[in-house]
Amino acid sequence: MVRCGVSRAKPADATRGKMKTPSGTRYAWMAYASICIMSIVWVGIQFNCMNLYAAPVVEELGITRTQFMTVLSIPGLISATVSLLAFGAIEENIGLRRMLLVGGILNTLAFVCWFFMDSIALLYLGGTLYGCGCSITAYNSVAAGVNRWFKQRIGSLMGVANALGNVAGIVFALVIAAIIATIGWRYSFGICVAISAVATVACTLLYKGNPDDLGVRAMYEDEVANSTALDEAAETGHVMGAEALAGAAAEAVDEVVQAEIPSEPLSGMPFKETIATPRMWLLAFGYLLLGTTTYGLMSTLPLFALDFGFEQLQGQVVSASLLAAAIAMVPLGMICDRFGTKWTVALCGALMAIAAVLLLMPNLPFVGVLVAAACSGASYSSCGVAVGTGVKEAFGEFEFSKKLGLCSGCMYIGLALGPALINFVYDTAGTYSFALVAFAICAAVIAAIFFRNV
Repeated sequence: MVRCGVSRAKPADATRGKMKTPSGTRYAWMAYASICIMSIVWVGIQFNCMNLYAAPVVEELGITRTQFMTVLSIPGLISATVSLLAFGAIEENIGLRRMLLVGGILNTLAFVCWFFMDSIALLYLGGTLYGCGCSITAYNSVAAGVNRWFKQRIGSLMGVANALGNVAGIVFALVIAAIIATIGWRYSFGICVAISAVATVACTLLYKGNPDDLGVRAMYEDEVANSTALDEAAETGHVMGAEALAGAAAEAVDEVVQAEIPSEPLSGMPFKETIATPRMWLLAFGYLLLGTTTYGLMSTLPLFALDFGFEQLQGQVVSASLLAAAIAMVPLGMICDRFGTKWTVALCGALMAIAAVLLLMPNLPFVGVLVAAACSGASYSSCGVAVGTGVKEAFGEFEFSKKLGLCSGCMYIGLALGPALINFVYDTAGTYSFALVAFAICAAVIAAIFFRNV
């Protein structure tokens, strides 16, 4: 009996001159270690712990609290500007490795300014330097690096990296508070200068470049190729026998894996075509609302604690929100990978609405405040997970950094506006109630935007 089918064997000259592109597993995990260090030092220590310096710096320099806290808004505005206008071009032209080096130097110089500051001018100069540095060493770079080196489990890997920033904030908050109390805030900044300098060197040494630069395959690239080849073979299964189908799939896999350059083009439209679609701007608006509401609520938690009569427990409230944010990162990333970004955003929106409803209660006990803080922190985690995964799901990999820059830039604008908007409502109306109701409504609007466009 003669069997029909496609043989897996190839002619002798079919693959002559081709070499299998080497695996980049080692480089991938080195790059990921660099990304994690970046998150720990320049997000966890530098940003999350900055408010610990407020009281001693305000007292020594004779400035107001509002003047000091403005230094936390400067990085958000600069990051938004860079994301909207230049992040994609910067990442494509100089590469993430040089971005880590330049950003690390700028972040270290910010610590130097704060170490020597004796006026508000140096405070803001440090904030400006940190804004320029963190614009290329924060969430955008986490998303860009993970998407470059990993083709699967992107949400989970981004969640772990961003969670480390929150964990570092919880741990180092206790350490930095003790250092400030023992030897003073200035020497604490001095220690941070050394930590940031070491991190800059470590990140540059670990991140060797992108897969294309090194001539290696990204992690899980073979699995993606296998899945694609099997799907393509399955489409013709109605005219093939089982053995022929297996042979066709195997041949397709071999062609993809053995090719020096991937045969499949990157998915998605060019950036110029994408920004001409309403879908891009609707999603960008969704990210703007996401940043405004989640961080606006989370940043105001100490004031909520104060209003409920828990002035001495504000630190515990902040720690509860950061802990929840850290814990939520990984499972939210897994939800993105398994079910899609829209379900992560919907879940976080529901948690934010729960927090808003709890904080609307007139006599909320401290346990209720902690629950609201945990829900708020978990919802804020969506800002660290949903951007990289959502943009890729909606618009593909082609010119990903440019698309990411636009959407994350809108989110950064929201992060900068959120605290100011919610407190403007309080100063105008004398209550947070109107803002809390608006945030709960926005949660439903955000979910609808993502379900429609991702």
